[in-house]
Amino acid sequence: MLTNEKTRVAPVPAIRRMVLMLEAIDGLGGVATVTQLADATDLAKSSVSNLLTSLSSAGLVRRTHSGWALGLRLIELGHSSLDRLTVVSHFLPIVRSTTPLRHEYVRLAALDGADVLYLTERRGSEVVRVSAAVGERTSAYSTAVGKAMLAGLPSNVLDDRLTAAEAQGGLPLRTNRSHATIEALSDDLRATAQRGFAIDLEESVVGVACLAVRVPGGASPCAVGVTLPSRRATNDVVHGLVTGLEAVASRLAVHAQ
Repeated sequence: MLTNEKTRVAPVPAIRRMVLMLEAIDGLGGVATVTQLADATDLAKSSVSNLLTSLSSAGLVRRTHSGWALGLRLIELGHSSLDRLTVVSHFLPIVRSTTPLRHEYVRLAALDGADVLYLTERRGSEVVRVSAAVGERTSAYSTAVGKAMLAGLPSNVLDDRLTAAEAQGGLPLRTNRSHATIEALSDDLRATAQRGFAIDLEESVVGVACLAVRVPGGASPCAVGVTLPSRRATNDVVHGLVTGLEAVASRLAVHAQ
């Protein structure tokens, strides 16, 4: 009985170490040597080499002239996973058919702990700088999509996340307009919940504004946002864009269950 139980649970630590290895490669800029990975993970070089060999055989990492990089199989798996998210597959057709957003840069994001992960996007007619590309993550605390999702969390869950952020050294300051205190962020989130949409006015990128609306329902929080030059963010423009975002979010909600 003991042998069977050990056999059943033994693979879990190995899997965790493999995930740790993939995260370390990503955190080191996408390419890393065995020595760098051993230092980053506190594992012996021999263990790192064995893990990399196993990951390489599955196509999850690949050897390059300067070290080990993430494998192309991860791209396949990532795209396959996104394609199976119905909220992602319906995003582009819905955005294209929403008149107020016809020429805008619109993005869909999910909440993952203290971060937002961008799932997909529709580029607009203007070139606008963003803090993270599709497939990348950034702080939820200084983005409109992040604040839209945070404002919709149950109060006890939100309090726990803000307490954790404070314990970890506070909020990341991306620009001089980023919230510097938990109190300022909490006030913003309360205002976001009351008006029904979130605003990021140069909190993530200087010269760039974002508006976002949470997608109702769904097991995991999602939000749809529009990114534009801050000079365009007049009251009339904001009103029209929020109307479009609300329409998109409402239609996406059917596919977010």
